[in-house]
Amino acid sequence: MRQFFNDDKLWDKAKSGELTSVILESRNAPEVAQQPPGTLSQSISYRDPDGNEIARIHQYLKPDGNLGGSGQPDPKRLFHDGILYRLIKRPKAEPKE
Repeated sequence: MRQFFNDDKLWDKAKSGELTSVILESRNAPEVAQQPPGTLSQSISYRDPDGNEIARIHQYLKPDGNLGGSGQPDPKRLFHDGILYRLIKRPKAEPKE
C-alpha cells in the first residue's frame, strides 16, 4: 500500500493543495508511541476536488510541525486503479492464564 501511496505522490498532492486534507481524529499521542510531549496522533482523509476519499493516513504531528515516527504519513486506506485497499486490524491476542 505504501508503494502505491508513494507512486501516486499522494502526500505531495496533499501538501500542494491538489488534495484536501480533512482531520478525522486528533488526540495526544500515547506514551507507547515514544513521541515528544505534545505530539498529536492524527487520522487524516485525503480527498479529491469532488470530495471523494483517495487515501486515509495516520501521522504523528510533533509540536514543531514536523512528522514523528518515520517522518512520513502512514497510509491505512487507499483507492488505487479502481480498487480500495485497507489495512485490517487483527484482534488482540487473549492473555495467557
